[in-house]
Amino acid sequence: TEHLPTALPGAPVTAVQQSIARLLVDGCTDQAAAEKLGISVRTCRAHIAKLMHTLNATSRAHLGALLVQSRLAEPTR
Repeated sequence: TEHLPTALPGAPVTAVQQSIARLLVDGCTDQAAAEKLGISVRTCRAHIAKLMHTLNATSRAHLGALLVQSRLAEPTR
């Protein structure tokens, strides 16, 4: 298992939050995203809440649109 850095340089979100963003945009449920990352669903949802706050999303659907628009959910190169 590869350890993720706590934050990407210059990024307002953590690497874990970026991974969750990618999984959500790909259609994963909170449960599936948590399992893939090896974290609890409660922790996953806390990260999602932080993403919503960071992006000023008013709903989960709005969060999805903002993630795609911001390109935050794109794979790192």
